[in-house]
Amino acid sequence: MYGFLDTKGIVLGSLLGIAILEAVRRTAGITLVIVILFFVLITVFQQYLPGILFGAGASM
Repeated sequence: MYGFLDTKGIVLGSLLGIAILEAVRRTAGITLVIVILFFVLITVFQQYLPGILFGAGASM
């Protein structure tokens, strides 16, 4: 089925994300990694934020 991840998919996806963030850190610096993590966290916790930052959010 498409759209559903099992444990193996979640682990491999997380490892891939960490590897990509490490590659970005080595090439562009820690600042870009912080910006990327900020936007990912905004997307995940958007439904709990006040005012203009509020949104539907996304599950990870």
